[in-house]
Amino acid sequence: MKNFNLENFLIDIEEALRPWNFNTGSTVHNYFDEFIHYFQTLINKHAPLRKLSRREKQLQAKPWITRGLLTSTKNKNRMFRKCYKCKDAKLIAQYKKYTNKLTRLRKIAKQQYYFKLFQKYKSDSKKTWKTINELHSTHQKQSSDINCLKLNYGTQTSCPITISNTPNEYFSSIGVSMGNGIRPTNTFFTTFMNPFPNLLSSMALVQKKSLLA
Repeated sequence: MKNFNLENFLIDIEEALRPWNFNTGSTVHNYFDEFIHYFQTLINKHAPLRKLSRREKQLQAKPWITRGLLTSTKNKNRMFRKCYKCKDAKLIAQYKKYTNKLTRLRKIAKQQYYFKLFQKYKSDSKKTWKTINELHSTHQKQSSDINCLKLNYGTQTSCPITISNTPNEYFSSIGVSMGNGIRPTNTFFTTFMNPFPNLLSSMALVQKKSLLA
């Protein structure tokens, strides 16, 4: 809340609550709901939510990136632009050396960050496994929402109800539809079983003493 003004916020809260009349016979729940409505409206006015930029999202996903590494990354990009313009072999060599060193520093910063996390959560197995999963997830999960579905007869639909019902109808009837495609036969299942001349020969019978003896 960089530009939040607490004094103006409190003034608006006071003005919003001044005309309230507590003798109207309304319930406490109604007063509370009304207060929450005014409070949220004023919060959105004085401290509205702001979407993170692409760069801010990247930094939030990589908390081990320090201000020093950000400054070094800017320097690397500046060196790249110079190399791209002048094509000087000496500058290109300096750029490659600087980039390799920066890559090593980023790896070290990441290792140290997770090492401290594991030390911090060594007595908490839940947070430890959460950190392990975070460390192994190299890609963000893609959204699995289905906004459009192509039906069997070639048309497409974006209706949420149709999209949800179509897979349900397919999987609930696939067994019946596949069964209808099987040709009827008079052959019994025992025909495909190997005949045993003596079933007892396939069993091991061992005499045991009775526990009641």
